[in-house]
Amino acid sequence: MKSELSMMVVAIICAALLILGHVIIIETLAYYTWAQWTAGAIPFVLLLMAWGSVRYCRAKEREEERRQSH
Repeated sequence: MKSELSMMVVAIICAALLILGHVIIIETLAYYTWAQWTAGAIPFVLLLMAWGSVRYCRAKEREEERRQSH
């Protein structure tokens, strides 16, 4: 139950980052340096979150397999 909630939180954060990325590239904000840096960093943050989520799920799956085998 806890692992599903944590993955749901990660999914919500990813969705919020995607929305933020689209909002900050509107014409009125696109020329600010902070907006350009933020828009450039969002894909890397999403990639790191996806990598961490896969590792987390893989570890949970291995733990469950060990429990079932014993």
